[in-house]
Amino acid sequence: MQYSNLAFAMFLAFAPASSFAEPPQVNGSISIAGEGIGQGFPVTHGGTYAAVTLGVEWNGFYASGTIDSFREAGADYEAYLIAGHRSSWGPVTLDASVVRYWYPGSNGPLDFWEGALAASANVSDWTLSIGARGSEEYFFETGRALYVYAEAGRPLGSIGDVTFSGSVLVGRVRVEDNAALGAPDWTLTKANLGAARGNWSAALTYWQTDIPERYGLDAGGRVVATLTRSF
Repeated sequence: MQYSNLAFAMFLAFAPASSFAEPPQVNGSISIAGEGIGQGFPVTHGGTYAAVTLGVEWNGFYASGTIDSFREAGADYEAYLIAGHRSSWGPVTLDASVVRYWYPGSNGPLDFWEGALAASANVSDWTLSIGARGSEEYFFETGRALYVYAEAGRPLGSIGDVTFSGSVLVGRVRVEDNAALGAPDWTLTKANLGAARGNWSAALTYWQTDIPERYGLDAGGRVVATLTRSF
């Protein structure tokens, strides 16, 4: 749990010395998509996808739980719990969190911990982000895994009360024991076009990995449509 311990230490370091007088804010969302998208295992997966999230935020601290229909290795569903802290230092926002993943009913040892660190900054109309997620014992007990990424996004204007945005992400996933995982290290490219109106949002996302076809993990590109209702 080295990565998650590091994230927890950063989580404490980012916490402000405030009075914590603000009341907690409860939030959540329901999403459906044309194809599954893994959170712990960042590839797309065939079949209609649905996810429910419930969370709480308080003075920069946050926690949320999600259950989704991503069914890797025979799992009934994917569930994950996130706890972290977000704080701003001038134009830069820092985020540190710890994540626990569960895959009930899977035909292998999939459950694992993950630590995550991210930083973002607004530069003109752009939001630029970098981040890393690491696990000491990844899917199928395949040892250390590290996912690093960079993302750039910006608003694209509005029509009436509908606002549009776009973003591009490039990431790299490295796993210690590729043979046990059944897949090599891979690069992920993602381009997203989003629209939002009130509590509703929709997105078209293009996912591309360079995993060879013989591994059966979406070697080609995928366009995934997602509809989300936040509350």
